[in-house]
Amino acid sequence: RLGYAVVEIAPRPQTGPSSLNQGLLGDLTFAVNDLGIAVRWLRAHADELSLNPDRIAAVGHSFSAIAALSLAYPDGELDPGDTITLPVRGFTEFPDVSPPPPPAELEAYSARIDAVVSFAGFAVADTIDPGEPPSLLIHGRNDQAAPFALAEQTCTAATAVGVRCELLPHDDGHDRPADDSATVAAIDGFLREEFEAATPAGQGEE
Repeated sequence: RLGYAVVEIAPRPQTGPSSLNQGLLGDLTFAVNDLGIAVRWLRAHADELSLNPDRIAAVGHSFSAIAALSLAYPDGELDPGDTITLPVRGFTEFPDVSPPPPPAELEAYSARIDAVVSFAGFAVADTIDPGEPPSLLIHGRNDQAAPFALAEQTCTAATAVGVRCELLPHDDGHDRPADDSATVAAIDGFLREEFEAATPAGQGEE
């Protein structure tokens, strides 16, 4: 009703390392890759779907939010053998997994996204660069799975280089906020402000 086209993306699972930590990170590699392929597909079919290829936002919760932020902020992306700390899972080594490349017919289209809305996510990347997409982080102050401090660190890193990042806290832990109407209004306001500033009017729906 607000004028958005919504596409649900279900990344394929990877079949690499069997441990929980390595499997989780391997799945993240595939999720980021498949999200990028989906964005390329949307741009390839933008005309027939009446979409604006310059107004594509990725929205995700928890793991999917981390994938969306990883696609938006790829600098500092992990290489095989790197070690990071995941909340409640401790130190883990990034697995050597190689997701498939995009189909040849989509290679000419960009996988760039124009904005991110994250529920209980954070940026895994070490660096956010000027000019990268803006993000809205909706995060529980008492989140036990992805601590609130990680969302704060993401926004601090973004704003330090001039990338817009808004942090919208709530009190519902790792779940999405209970107040749907206020959340939808906040997301709609954020996206409209960004898209209207970046794209001339009359060039299609989000």
